[in-house]
Amino acid sequence: MVGDHHTMTVPFVRPPYGALDADVRRAAGSLGYAWIALWSVDPRDWSLPGAGVIASRVLSGVGSGSIVVLHVNDQTAAALPAILRGLHARGLRSVTLFELVSGASTVNLGRVARMPV
Repeated sequence: MVGDHHTMTVPFVRPPYGALDADVRRAAGSLGYAWIALWSVDPRDWSLPGAGVIASRVLSGVGSGSIVVLHVNDQTAAALPAILRGLHARGLRSVTLFELVSGASTVNLGRVARMPV
């Protein structure tokens, strides 16, 4: 299943609120998820603090190998250009989770675990 990522189903699950226990692991595995992914940077964008605050929170917490959790909303979308510019200025780049786990990036995989976990 972790071959050609362009034709496979999404192999990752992010438990809501980061709630992870044996039941969640069992359920994720039984549904066919190959990986559980958590995050290391949470700008709390769901609270709608403004695009500038979201960008600042991401950039103050991000480093090589970070996983940033972002939510779909207008403020987060507005923050993305500043976030991407800030990453680029630090010599960092965004990658997909698939790239992260496939070794396309040199990172600490402490927040992504292969099933069964």
